[in-house]
Amino acid sequence: MKLLILIIFGSYSLVFASPTNLEVIINSIDSIAIKSEPMIFKKSIKIQSEFQELVDRIESSYKNLDSNYVVTNSNQYGASISLDSIQINYNESDGTRTIKLIANLQSLADDNIVSYQIPVLYSDTIEIENISRIEDESFPFTKGNLLEESSIWDDVLEPVVFVGSSAIIIYLLFTVRSG
Repeated sequence: MKLLILIIFGSYSLVFASPTNLEVIINSIDSIAIKSEPMIFKKSIKIQSEFQELVDRIESSYKNLDSNYVVTNSNQYGASISLDSIQINYNESDGTRTIKLIANLQSLADDNIVSYQIPVLYSDTIEIENISRIEDESFPFTKGNLLEESSIWDDVLEPVVFVGSSAIIIYLLFTVRSG
């Protein structure tokens, strides 16, 4: 009976665990491929990315959509896909994780080059203590920035207290010295 409860609890926590940043990025790459497919008129594509580890994943996303896609490095291509930006931010105050990918697509349509920017945004709530579990040490692009929200104390009261106490110290220094 205890074993059954442990199995149920363990499977429950696995089902509702937050996906890792790498899993979200891979799913976002699939979304980019789906969104950009209607804008690609020739099946010969050139893939570029600042993140070399993801080039094969981008290629497989397009080939999963249509096996007729041919990836080329030559100058003769119908579309150029470039994954330019991956931004990961964690908001400390409410535990929000935001992952944003931006891909650029240049497609050749009737001898005209048409450019598109394809953003994909993913947002969910995580426990800030679990950041190390959802980041992957072997892929630096899965690391995010922790955004600390400033309070009224940081913005207004702290400078006022600092300036006020400095003024009082200077005033006391001159009044005690002249007296």
